[in-house]
Amino acid sequence: MTHDEIAELFIHAAEVDRRLPNTARPARLNAQALPYVHDHVDQAGWAGQRYEEERQAFWDARSIRLQVKDVTDWERANDLIVHVQRERDRRCLWSWAKSKAGGMSFSKWCRSVEHIHRNYGKECCDRAPKSSIFRST
Repeated sequence: MTHDEIAELFIHAAEVDRRLPNTARPARLNAQALPYVHDHVDQAGWAGQRYEEERQAFWDARSIRLQVKDVTDWERANDLIVHVQRERDRRCLWSWAKSKAGGMSFSKWCRSVEHIHRNYGKECCDRAPKSSIFRST
């Protein structure tokens, strides 16, 4: 795998990780919004355009769900990151990928969580894929 392929895999895995449910504990109920399902009587008075909008909204919601390929890529990234010897390199690689996927900025993470300079954090991130396991896959 090239460096760009590894970066793309980990960014995609971080995006999937953000979309996975947090099942560590049950979530508190903040507010309850029950979906309203339109029955046949409701839909009978709709014009063709309104019915098409409803169907399109249904199919758009289905496309937002995680696909099997997404979870497979996430598992592959988790399997690969175990082979990075240095723990700091693993943390930096995963945090960099999460920042590219829309999480906390990498600079802020380096400063506030890891207490290192951003340049050193990026060096650790770039050093992680140079492990022999990444080159053989």
